[in-house]
Amino acid sequence: MIDTNKIDGNKKVFCVAPWLSLNINQNGNIQPCCNNDTVFGNILKSNLEEVWNGDSIKNFRKYMIEQVPQKSCQSCYEKELSGQKSLREILNENLLDDGFEFISDTNDDYSVNEFGFIHWDVKLGNKCNFKCRTCCPGSSSSIEFETYGKLSGLFDASTISFDRIKPHLNKVNHLYFSGGEPLLIEEHYQILFLLIKLGKNKQSNFYLTYNTNFSTLTYKKFHIFDLWNLFKYVQIHISVDGVGERGELIRNGFKWDKFISNVNEFNEKFKDKFNTHQLYFDCTVQALNIFDVVTLHQTLFNDGLLKDIDNFHLNYLHGPRNLSVWLLDKETKEEAKKNIKNHIETFLIPNNAKDTVRSFEGLIKFIDLYQDQQLISDFVSTMTNLDRKRGEDIFKTFPELKKTWILYLKTKKKSLIEMRDL
Repeated sequence: MIDTNKIDGNKKVFCVAPWLSLNINQNGNIQPCCNNDTVFGNILKSNLEEVWNGDSIKNFRKYMIEQVPQKSCQSCYEKELSGQKSLREILNENLLDDGFEFISDTNDDYSVNEFGFIHWDVKLGNKCNFKCRTCCPGSSSSIEFETYGKLSGLFDASTISFDRIKPHLNKVNHLYFSGGEPLLIEEHYQILFLLIKLGKNKQSNFYLTYNTNFSTLTYKKFHIFDLWNLFKYVQIHISVDGVGERGELIRNGFKWDKFISNVNEFNEKFKDKFNTHQLYFDCTVQALNIFDVVTLHQTLFNDGLLKDIDNFHLNYLHGPRNLSVWLLDKETKEEAKKNIKNHIETFLIPNNAKDTVRSFEGLIKFIDLYQDQQLISDFVSTMTNLDRKRGEDIFKTFPELKKTWILYLKTKKKSLIEMRDL
């Protein structure tokens, strides 16, 4: 058996994911987590028993025990460098105590004797009615159709994923649905019905969590609120990246008024279950909305949509890199940091925020991790191409970005002149 003294969630590399977290992607790939592209196997080709003791996952467990940093874990390392809590740290904090017995029962070859995946991150397919600018065909059928003119079926493992995980539903304590858009997917509802049949919905240690665009609340004859009402604990993370038309451009398909209506409906439905049925708002911070993230947070709280000021999460965009804040010029970065500091001092602290103060302080550090203005050309090319397809105008909606683009062109022209004079 492995040396249990090496199982330490406070170390800089160790992560419980390859023991306790089952992460299934839209194409059936089983990976350590949503931030890591290492593939342990594919649920379309192998059953979970084969994958969970295959060579890939055993090697990954060895790296975690021996504290060998992995390039595929870079997003967590970067988040920790910026002072933000990483997914690695969150998983260790929430799962290690309950799952220690599974990890300690690991053989010398890093195989396990019993499956300990108590945390599930299930992406049943790419079916989605939105075309977000930070997204890709693998996560959105609408983008896939826009890009290729057809749906390939390569990102729809829903039927087989459901069949393969169904026998193991009794193991899960924390089930996280993302997508695609999970509220549009048939198998998502089949899983809920099975959980209810198993009595999971009545267990005090079972948590149901979603990442959703929250645009559609009914499926066939079911209203999702009626099903959620049967569970003890439900946590909903709504993806929203800006207020009004700015948010609507970033997330094509998003309608601000519909969003407000659905949030108010949730808050009214579960007003007596605030501690067990909660809404969180997740904003993916990137070059387009670096100034809007502050406005969004304030609007949600001041308008009564956000009931707890700390139920606002920042996701720092790492990829696609040509949309990250790292492409911005230094002057724009300084303006953004000044705006964030003002948000902390005049809004967050007076409203007794704690978690979001750390998140926004981490964002300031994240902004300065890299400086890569060579990405600007790809950024503008990608954005203007989408503008043509969708009849939108990035510079009209985000006029502050013109300065970054013009400065880049001037710098590029100056460099060409200098090269010519050599």
